Amino acid sequence: MGRCWCATIHQSFKKRIKAVPAILSRRVEGKEESVDLGKQWGKDLLDGHVLRNKVMHSAFGQSLPRVTKQELIRSAKALFAYFEDLTVKLPTTFQHMKTLLDDKTEFGEMLSAQLERP
Repeated sequence: MGRCWCATIHQSFKKRIKAVPAILSRRVEGKEESVDLGKQWGKDLLDGHVLRNKVMHSAFGQSLPRVTKQELIRSAKALFAYFEDLTVKLPTTFQHMKTLLDDKTEFGEMLSAQLERP
C-alpha cells in the first residue's frame, strides 16, 4: 500500500510562472513549451510582483508604499504580454484568454483605453 503526505512547499513567483505553462504544455498540448522571461515584459512582470508584494504585505503601522501610474501600467502590460505569449504557444489551453486580450472586444477596448491614458 502506498503512502500519502501533505506538506507546504512554497515556490517562488518566478518558478510558478515558468512551471505552470511547462506542465500544461506537456499534459494538455502534448509538447514542450516554456516561458522566456528574458524579454522586457518578463523583467517587468517580475518587477510588478515585487511591487505588488510591497503594497499587499507592507509592515503593520507603516504607510503604504506609493505606486506610480507608470509602474501600474508597465505591470499590467507585462501581465498581458505573458498571457499573449501563452496563447500563441499553448492555443488550446489558453484559448479563453484570447477574448480578454483581443482589442476588438468591448473588454479589450476598455483595457486598452485605460492603459493608453496619460
